[in-house]
Amino acid sequence: PKLAVFITLLFLLTAFPTLADYTPHFLIDSELEWTEVLFSPEPPTIVPLNETEWDEYMGQANNFLEEGEPYSSTNFLPAELYLFDGGGGGGNIPEDAGLVMVWGDNNLSPGNYASAWKYDFGIDPDLSNSIIQVTVTPPSASGINTISFGIQDAAGNIRSWWWNVPGVIPGVIPYDVPTTVTINTALTGLTAAIPSATGYANNPAFNIKQAIVLLADENSQWVGGPVPVPPPGQALPGLWNYWHDLVVKI
Repeated sequence: PKLAVFITLLFLLTAFPTLADYTPHFLIDSELEWTEVLFSPEPPTIVPLNETEWDEYMGQANNFLEEGEPYSSTNFLPAELYLFDGGGGGGNIPEDAGLVMVWGDNNLSPGNYASAWKYDFGIDPDLSNSIIQVTVTPPSASGINTISFGIQDAAGNIRSWWWNVPGVIPGVIPYDVPTTVTINTALTGLTAAIPSATGYANNPAFNIKQAIVLLADENSQWVGGPVPVPPPGQALPGLWNYWHDLVVKI
């Protein structure tokens, strides 16, 4: 019996890959790596979502909810994206280089407002049995309450996850500290993500073998007034969020 148990454990350990078994397909982490993809004239590139793309993203999230809580009702605003080279003290001003996303202005009425960006591969790589990681810091000064991440295939079908942030009960992703979200594309549902997602939507026609776009969004409760935004010493009348890295491992 002991030998049988040992053989079973050995099979389980060797049959299923761990994070260390995956090879990076691409990594965006340093200032140079972010610069190469931000507003590149051709894919791979990172650009803000427009309103039509947002409506499609949220439409599928609402229509194909499979597990957890629905994404909160919100208003969409296009984003301004720029790079911060790091050097802050952490919290509201991050220490490392990354992507700053700003949306809104003083003319907004109080309420929920979201914005989003996308990474366009330009091709449709097979992301089945892959690991996707993104590290995010939601600043408390912006009142972020939801963060989402999605994968869109070449036909426009989307699979997505979203997480509550403190300010929403229960909060999954904390304020003012970097949190790495990991998605195992070999799995589905809330627990395909670490930390486990608050909500999960999946278009039945979605094909992970033809993934072409990665999507990321943030939703916030706007109450007005300028907030501190990187670089240090800058304050803007709007909302913002910070993305440290984006990694795909196959």
